[in-house]
Amino acid sequence: MNGARRLAFFAAANIDGADLRRPRRKRAFHLDPRLEDHLQAGEALFRDYDLDRGHLIRRLDPTWGSAEEAEEANRDSMFFPNIAPQHKALNQRIWLSLEDHILSFTEETDAKVSVLVGPVFSHRDPPHKTGILVPLAYWKVIASVGRGRRGRQSDRVLQAQAFVMSQADLVKPGDLEL
Repeated sequence: MNGARRLAFFAAANIDGADLRRPRRKRAFHLDPRLEDHLQAGEALFRDYDLDRGHLIRRLDPTWGSAEEAEEANRDSMFFPNIAPQHKALNQRIWLSLEDHILSFTEETDAKVSVLVGPVFSHRDPPHKTGILVPLAYWKVIASVGRGRRGRQSDRVLQAQAFVMSQADLVKPGDLEL
């Protein structure tokens, strides 16, 4: 966590495409009791603006393993340290498309995937009325090993991809003030 920014520097998860589960979303977002409240952004950041509560690690990505493990991962994904302010046009379109692509690939190829993701912190990030600076970009790195081109486990190939997605054209400094 970046205490000054009250947002995560990054989040990371592993995904096992051969063992994914899809537990239901059961609760709203909450402050993480393992951190002091003043070190994490909360609900106030998302009121009155076109900012979504964007998961850094998608809720369904770490939900694999036993039913209990998947349910624990599902619950943990709903804490504010895993949430970042993403404009709704980024979160519900481009970011979601990337998340869908990753999860679909993971399931189709029984891949083992590691995902690292975070905001790009900049001195140009506009301040929200809460004092939190809203990141204007996010990064995601995916490393995976899945079935090879012929579909055989023996043909497993390591792949890596990196993305940077900007919301600078969507979030303007004056938009975050009342």
